[in-house]
Order: sequence, then structure tokens, then C-alpha cells
Amino acid sequence: MRSQDSTKVQNLSSLITMLRLPNCVMMASAVLVGYVVMARRLDLSMNILFASLTAMLMTGFANVTNDLADLSVDLINEPSRPLPSGTVKISTAKVFSVILLTLGLAFALLTEKFLNFILVLIALVSATSYNFSLKRTGLPGNAIVSLLVALPFLYGAILYSERLEVTLTVLLLTAFLANLGREVQKGVVDVEGDVARGIRTIAGRYGAEVARKLASAFYISAVFLSPLPLALGEVSLLYLPPISVADLGFVKSSVFLLRGGEREKIRREKNLVLLWMALAQIAFITGRYNW
Repeated sequence: MRSQDSTKVQNLSSLITMLRLPNCVMMASAVLVGYVVMARRLDLSMNILFASLTAMLMTGFANVTNDLADLSVDLINEPSRPLPSGTVKISTAKVFSVILLTLGLAFALLTEKFLNFILVLIALVSATSYNFSLKRTGLPGNAIVSLLVALPFLYGAILYSERLEVTLTVLLLTAFLANLGREVQKGVVDVEGDVARGIRTIAGRYGAEVARKLASAFYISAVFLSPLPLALGEVSLLYLPPISVADLGFVKSSVFLLRGGEREKIRREKNLVLLWMALAQIAFITGRYNW
């Protein structure tokens, strides 16, 4: 009995690992950030709760289906992950993805605006197309993923207003550029498996050095855009401390990439980029919130 209970706990833990919870939480928080940027306050309504749960569940669905689509690559690049290691069965992962999708669409339908549901459908089609087809295109596929990362900010903003203000535009662009750099950097880490599967990443087609330089350029582009809301008086001075730390983090990652580095060190630096992105989210909240 204890052995069976232990196996169930292990299986559940592996399924949760497939969700990539930090990504799911960041996408849920992105909805809140988008709303605050437009409303300049946080209304803890059921509508926002449903929207945040939608972002979290749809992100989980995309991550699980990504693992299903990438099984042959992960056998080379990430053999310790739940699917290639055999910890989670393929059939179990498929059922899990259907549950996540069903719940995500259900919560999307519970939000007030129909445009929000349209955005969810766009995200669903984009994520599925990427996982099973567009990932092979390399940089265009990276752009799709980065669009999906920026989309929850817009999703949250639309809950308050359908206008596209300067600060929201900067938020969308910086999120897109930062994640695009991270995706190109990821191609350096996964180049062996990507080449074996025929995925045309920048690292696979043009070499790791070119990919590192391009990723660095995307990070620096995001840094150059970040002062714009403050310069235009769209945010308070509370925006400055967290965005400065985030910018320094992106510059650090850029310098690291330009200097080269071992595969595992590049992987660790890629994970740090999530921290810089989270700090940028905090900056937009503190700078726009009407304290």
C-alpha cells in the first residue's frame, strides 16, 4: 500500500513538473499586470480571477502538449524529464492536457468580454501550431512563443479597456523582445537535439556565436525601450528601482552571452532571465498603480 501511495505521489509530482509552474504563475500574474497598467488599480473580482486561471491553465496545456510533441528531442536534450524518463505515461499526459484545456476554456467563457475569449482561441491555435509544426521554423517559431508570452498582458488590459496606451505598448514589446532573446538563447542549449529533429534554430543554422549575439541584441532592445514610460510621465518614480534591477539583469545576461560559455552555464543564465522578466512586471505594477 505504501509503495502504491508513493508511486501516486511521484506521478502527481511529475505531472506538476510538466506544467512548469513558474511559467504558469508568471502568465497568471501577467494578466494582473496588464489590468493594473490600464486601470491603475487592482480590482480583485471574480472576472480577474477567472482570467488569471485561464492564463495559468492554458499555459499548462501548452507546456504539456509541448512535452508530448518534443518527446524525441527531449530523449536527447532532457532525458530526465517526466515523459522521456518514463515517469509519466504518454496516455496520462494526453488526458492531463485535455483536462487543462477544458478547464482553461471554461474559465475563459466565464470572463465578461467576448474579445478575451477570441484571444484565448488565438493563443490555443498558436500554441498548438507551434508545438506540432511551427517549432521547426526556428526564429518564426520563437516569435510565436514570445507573442504567447506577451498576450496575457493584453488579455488582462482588455478586461478594463480596449485602448492601446503607450505604457501597455511598451510592456507588450519588452515582454516580446525579452522572451524572444530567451528563446534564441534556449536554442544554444538545445542545439544537439534540435538539429537531430530538423528544427532550424539560429544556433543550428548559423552557429552558437550568432545565436548568442542575436539573443543579446533582443535583451538590449528591451532595455532601451524600458525607460520610455518614465520619460513620457506615464509611470511614477516607483517604476525606477525594479526596472533598473531588471535592466541590469538583462545587461548582465547579454554580456555573459557575448563572452560565450558552457552549455550548462548558458542554461542557468536562461533561467535567470525569468527573474529579470518578473522584476519588470513588478516595475510596471508599482509604477502604474494609483497608490
